[in-house]
Amino acid sequence: MLTGVCIAYACNNVNKNDNTCMQNEISKPKLTPEANRAARAILKWSVRDLAENAGIAFTTVHRFETTGIASETTKEKIRDAYSKHSVEITNGDGTGARLRKSSADD
Repeated sequence: MLTGVCIAYACNNVNKNDNTCMQNEISKPKLTPEANRAARAILKWSVRDLAENAGIAFTTVHRFETTGIASETTKEKIRDAYSKHSVEITNGDGTGARLRKSSADD
């Protein structure tokens, strides 16, 4: 058994505990406080709006935006709330967010 190499992607993104490929986790753009604020601005959401849509406490959103501290579960809830409203987190030249193009726009 080959360990330490991701065969599917010919990379080194392997979970050391069970030798599974982590390419999908690594390729997901990082949710930063800056990207979070950008996504909220696209939707014209307040911190309270995001908290309600993500099913988390207002104080959790506030803490994340001021300190950058949030659990991965919380970040997934935030991502899911944005995704339901066609907003995605991006990592181009920097961190940010964008409104996904709808199929009707093609």
